Amino acid sequence: MKKRINTKGLTLIEMLGAIAVLGILGTVGIAATSKYIAHSRQKSYKTMSQSIYEAAENCIIEGTCNVPGTISTDELIRDGYLDGLKNPIQSKHDCNGTVTVTDAGVSSDSLEYNDYKYTVVLRCEGLDNIKKDYVWPDAKSQKK
Repeated sequence: MKKRINTKGLTLIEMLGAIAVLGILGTVGIAATSKYIAHSRQKSYKTMSQSIYEAAENCIIEGTCNVPGTISTDELIRDGYLDGLKNPIQSKHDCNGTVTVTDAGVSSDSLEYNDYKYTVVLRCEGLDNIKKDYVWPDAKSQKK
């Protein structure tokens, strides 16, 4: 009489193979997600810098900011030109910074808001590896 061999389960080799494939897929997924998150944070940082630049422009247009000079984000928030700046890493903390407004080298008696160079320095806890200074208007907006 022949003995029946039970073939309903997985062998140890098959189980290890499945675990290895899942491990490789997980590693690739985590690496792609981490890269995407880092890129999103950097883009968020640049967007916040642009918002600060635009708030400073509005403040100058309305004549409530002294230029050339340095304007803090706290002043822009207090005067209603800017909403709070949430940290993209730690939402419990806000970001802060300054806008340094300097003459862009335009020779004119009456300078307009677009005759200035705006250097935005933004500080967010945990974002040390991201470029901290943006100069506005940037080269892309100059080409328009």
